[in-house]
Amino acid sequence: MKGFVRTVALSGVIYICVNAQGITLRDSIALVQRQLDSTLERLDDLTRRVTELALKEKTALERLELLQEKIALTENLIRQLEAQIDRHNREINELNAQLAKLLKEEQRCRNSLSQRLLTIYKYSKIFPLQAFLTTKNLPEFYRRVITLRLISRSDRRLLLELMELNKEVNLHRQGILAAQMSAESLEASAQEKRRNLMKDKEEENRMLLQIRTEKLRQSALKNELQSAAERLKELVADLQIRASSQEEKYDFEKNKGRLPWPVTGSIIASFGIQTHPRYHTKINNTGIDIKVKEPSEVKVVAAGKVSYADRFIGYGNLVIIDHGNGYFTLYGNLSTLKIAVGASVSQGSVIGTVDDYLHFEIRREGQPLNPKEWLE
Repeated sequence: MKGFVRTVALSGVIYICVNAQGITLRDSIALVQRQLDSTLERLDDLTRRVTELALKEKTALERLELLQEKIALTENLIRQLEAQIDRHNREINELNAQLAKLLKEEQRCRNSLSQRLLTIYKYSKIFPLQAFLTTKNLPEFYRRVITLRLISRSDRRLLLELMELNKEVNLHRQGILAAQMSAESLEASAQEKRRNLMKDKEEENRMLLQIRTEKLRQSALKNELQSAAERLKELVADLQIRASSQEEKYDFEKNKGRLPWPVTGSIIASFGIQTHPRYHTKINNTGIDIKVKEPSEVKVVAAGKVSYADRFIGYGNLVIIDHGNGYFTLYGNLSTLKIAVGASVSQGSVIGTVDDYLHFEIRREGQPLNPKEWLE
């Protein structure tokens, strides 16, 4: 925040804190509150779907996918709540600073008015008589009478200013109280969401432990993952058909062996028959899985156009980029999506973030290629 902008309102003089773009903190709080409400609605809908799936005893993969989506959304909501609490705390600090200025101005006004009232009390009877007795001519007498009237008007303005300042002091105190109540309410909501998050993570760990230790469940999940891989193959084929009529050329092939990595990390599952990094079941990995040390941005390895950006069962949040000439890159298990279908991207464009590991694939004409042979 740069400072204070003084504006005149019907109730008097108010101070509004603005940032470099001219957006008030209150506007920022209102905007984020709308985003919070939207996230809460999505979370409520997701919670209902998770509950319905549990009652219907749907596949383990489908339940795990929804549970992971709910966990990611809850974590995002908690971050939003904490950011909103921080905004309210900054609002409280700014209102307190403004209130201190108003109180100082109010005290100055009170002191001036008190001094004037004392002077008027002492000399109210003397001044008119003194003005009459000490003037030598009539014009000078008129000038002294006018001066006394101006002093009286000045006193009235001082009194009005004090009344307006008093109104502003009360408004700021009400604003501080409202901001404190909002911050406390948000903190209570954040605490509740943290408790729910812990329960969901415990449920996820319980389900994963069952899958990893019970052969029957592991075999069922393996079949589900294979089915998910087949559906992904069909999706890529469909995207290729739709793109063929308006295919753009991005010279993807000439960069073989020189493509930048989508994230910095270590490979935990290579191309081919591998153990799934999350479910610990043997699968045919059609790409590579890159473990990140900390939450990281995911970047496009080559120019292209976004063909898909949504959740896909078995792959979490998934982005598919069409590079022309039948080449596609796939980025799965994203924590957040920061791109929309139809967007053109250049090499290095950020399409989302990943907290755990990134599943990365390269496909030509629908067939998976070993990404190690294409990356730097």
